[in-house]
Amino acid sequence: MDAIFRKEGQSLDYTPVSAVSAGDVIALQNNFYGIAKLDIAANELGALATTGIYQAAKPAGVINFGALLYWNADTKQVQTTTIDNAYIGR
Repeated sequence: MDAIFRKEGQSLDYTPVSAVSAGDVIALQNNFYGIAKLDIAANELGALATTGIYQAAKPAGVINFGALLYWNADTKQVQTTTIDNAYIGR
């Protein structure tokens, strides 16, 4: 058997060390991100969305449809220029 199905990939369980708010973008491992679905208290089990379409802050200007987007944790915005390989989606 090559693979065993475990669960749908739309979200994953997450227990934060410090509290997070709904909508927070959470950096996981290997440039993988999740978005908190609801507020999650510190050390409590919650869920991060790993797929979907989200509206996020961006710098002024137009981002073309289909552009590669990168997460800037300092400004909490998506942008089209790479930042330490922080690819977050299209």
